[in-house]
Amino acid sequence: EYETWLGHGSVEKAKITLATQFDLVGITERMNESLVSLGKLYGLTADEMAVIGQSVPRDKDNSDTKLDWTDEEKALATYIANKSTQIYNFANEIFVRQYLVLFNNEENLKNAVERFEAMNP
Repeated sequence: EYETWLGHGSVEKAKITLATQFDLVGITERMNESLVSLGKLYGLTADEMAVIGQSVPRDKDNSDTKLDWTDEEKALATYIANKSTQIYNFANEIFVRQYLVLFNNEENLKNAVERFEAMNP
């Protein structure tokens, strides 16, 4: 999907869009790091971001009821996601560059995430 929405079907155009049109490229699997980076971008501390954060209530969490993928489903999803995977990997590279600019080093980011998580478990 990334190539469709960001690059009109082109992986290279999607990468250019990510690199030039977004102040921050967040990564779902690194949500807390993305949130504290977003806060830093807008002048908010990790503590301030935690105050406005919200956890998913247990009654809304359906992760225990999801079925495992069949081999056929996984193979089809992998085939379909091939172009998007290239863009996703590039987005991860951009995210690392962006948080290094914002926090100067990975240790500072980790410290901010720890403060955020302590206030918003």
